[in-house]
Amino acid sequence: MLGLNYFFKHNLSKLLFGILFSGIVFGTLTALIFLIAVFFDTEIELKFALEITKMVAILGALIVGFASILGVMIRTYFFKKVYSTSPFNKLENIGFKEKTIHKENRWRFTDKITFKKINDYEIVVDIDPKKYAVIKFFVKCQFKKRSKDELKEIQKKIKEYNINFDYNGMSKKYNVRKMTVISISQSDQELHEFVSLLKSLHIEPFQI
Repeated sequence: MLGLNYFFKHNLSKLLFGILFSGIVFGTLTALIFLIAVFFDTEIELKFALEITKMVAILGALIVGFASILGVMIRTYFFKKVYSTSPFNKLENIGFKEKTIHKENRWRFTDKITFKKINDYEIVVDIDPKKYAVIKFFVKCQFKKRSKDELKEIQKKIKEYNINFDYNGMSKKYNVRKMTVISISQSDQELHEFVSLLKSLHIEPFQI
């Protein structure tokens, strides 16, 4: 996540496509509503229906475009704020690198992530979308079916290490406003413990 300059440089065509596509969707849905109304013998002037359809399409497209840009601005602001907090401003010292994602994906914006691999487990740095003061280290995992007793045992063990189930994976989170300051080497040790725990629980990394 590198800010608006990066966003517009690498995503302008995707943004314009998304705005156009949104306008078409909003316009089509509005037109369908008018057609259904006409089907049920509701008297509607064609000129009025066309004006409303056009207005809804334009407003819908503008809202989607504005929301996309605003979302990038908010996320970038908090990501940089959290990422500049010690020890997370020294992640490159323990092997974290950047890579580009979603470059060829028309439906997702091109972005850069900070990641590190430990024993085939790819750890990605991100912020919690619900709590922007929380930085998380996320591992995408392959989950196999477990019994209720096994799940309870897993939850008990991961709680001891401040690890949580996340969407399609597991994450270790730090609230930068409340956490005790730790060194970058201590952070690295905790990430290795994170991976070791996943391995001991037979939670495998996701393989493409």
